[in-house]
Amino acid sequence: MRYKEEAPIPNKRNLNPDGIELSLTGDRNQCRVCTEYFNSTHAFDKHRRNGKCLTRAEMTRRGMTMINGGYWVGAVMDSNALELRSRVRQAGEEEPLRSNA
Repeated sequence: MRYKEEAPIPNKRNLNPDGIELSLTGDRNQCRVCTEYFNSTHAFDKHRRNGKCLTRAEMTRRGMTMINGGYWVGAVMDSNALELRSRVRQAGEEEPLRSNA
């Protein structure tokens, strides 16, 4: 299914198409065309191809996943990365820079 390019967001309560209420904080955003919610600008950009929104099935085929009850992400973090991020946040430290080694 494709959406009209200038369709307004149809609700004011930040409900995703499944009726789940979501918040737009941090880097999270909602597409004004298809009304899907994204956990990051990267995920939002990944869902657009040739000026069109991808369908849910197309996003899934491209490796995107829906998390936290309705936010699309570009890829899922593996359990080791999630655990490291959790420990860093609990310690109140900055997240370490990624190494190319």
